[in-house]
Amino acid sequence: LIEGRGEEFGVATRYEPADGVAPDRAVALEWWINAHQPFGLGAALARDGLREHFGNEWLVAVSYHGMEPEPDPLANPFSTWMTEAYGRGGPRHAADGLYDLPAAARTRFKQEVYDACRDAVLKRLEEPGGFKITLSAQADASGVHGQAIVHGYADPGMLLQLMVCERGVLFPGKSGVVIHHDVARASLTTPMEGLEYVPEANGMTVNFSRT
Repeated sequence: LIEGRGEEFGVATRYEPADGVAPDRAVALEWWINAHQPFGLGAALARDGLREHFGNEWLVAVSYHGMEPEPDPLANPFSTWMTEAYGRGGPRHAADGLYDLPAAARTRFKQEVYDACRDAVLKRLEEPGGFKITLSAQADASGVHGQAIVHGYADPGMLLQLMVCERGVLFPGKSGVVIHHDVARASLTTPMEGLEYVPEANGMTVNFSRT
């Protein structure tokens, strides 16, 4: 879990729901970044601590690699599109797309980045989720295949996106990050910008298959 040359950031506590009442949601912590981004390591180390503190149950961490300030081998058509559409060209760091957070920092400020992100995630966990997602998937030599069933309210213009992310990718970029986590690799929905979310009585079902 070390994201840097000899640097690491661990936390002494784990998230415990207030009053023992578990949230009915998780929070998306999205990071639009480049492997050569100056001071990217400070934010990467903070994200290490956040994954450790919240775990996969409460935190969905995703990183989208763009092509600025230098060409990045971890970038792909999907991550590049997401960077242009939502990442403001990068770097950007956001919780559920609502709270803008520090996207880059010197490593001595990793605690400040961690604190800002943790507080934003905690605020979002206090809000009702409103959605139930049932996901089944399998990966084999032929690709990734599965089905998603989504229940919840629909607002005009709401989109449903499915994507595949890689847990850890080794690439020593100029940012100082060596192991890049939660790297968005491809969209599982067509078109890649997402499907119009139109649930029926039994929710919205999306079958996906990518080779």
